[in-house]
Amino acid sequence: MMSRRMQQLFMVSRIHWIVCATVLLAVTAGCTQRNWYEGVKQSHVHRCNEVPESEREDCLSYHDDNYYDYQRKRDEIIE
Repeated sequence: MMSRRMQQLFMVSRIHWIVCATVLLAVTAGCTQRNWYEGVKQSHVHRCNEVPESEREDCLSYHDDNYYDYQRKRDEIIE
């Protein structure tokens, strides 16, 4: 059976790992969303390069925003 002190240390250690995991997930979630956006944007640009030149400029302007502009517009819509 664990002593009271060992139980306290175990609990502190467990809380520490939970906090670290939560922070890590929050940080990586932001990176993942940005990476996802950039990936979709690159895919769209690649597809635009396959359309006739007369349509290419309109196609490319569809994804003109950088990630931060996209996020701001998205947040405005959500609110």
